Amino acid sequence: MNTPINKEVVSTATLSEDIEDGNSIYLKDGGMAFALAKHSALFPLKHLFSIVDGRLSTSISDIQSIFGVYCGRSVFTHEIPELIDDVESAKPDWYMQAKVLVEYIKWRNHTDDFVKLIDILDKDFSNVYIMVEEKL
Repeated sequence: MNTPINKEVVSTATLSEDIEDGNSIYLKDGGMAFALAKHSALFPLKHLFSIVDGRLSTSISDIQSIFGVYCGRSVFTHEIPELIDDVESAKPDWYMQAKVLVEYIKWRNHTDDFVKLIDILDKDFSNVYIMVEEKL
């Protein structure tokens, strides 16, 4: 999945095999997200890795999309370092969930090697999505 799923547009997204049951969206690849808020979106853990680890695991436009949801507006590339500092100090739930999971993956696999971590994320965590909510 390259774009976030927003509950407001889930019925028009290309999700032919996904099922929405009121409070949850069950994704066809086995992932699941609970209670998507109005101003929120799901992002793959691999995309959030860039923010919590500091090494670029996805495109800059994906990072801009994450921060676009978080800020509730379009984000320019030059703003990304300051926004990373902001989430590191504010510690929103989505950031902490991603941070803990990434640190667990590093610990469990005894590695901080970027190539190995990306391979692990692709093979074992490709169906893990975390909901990013707009800061209020």
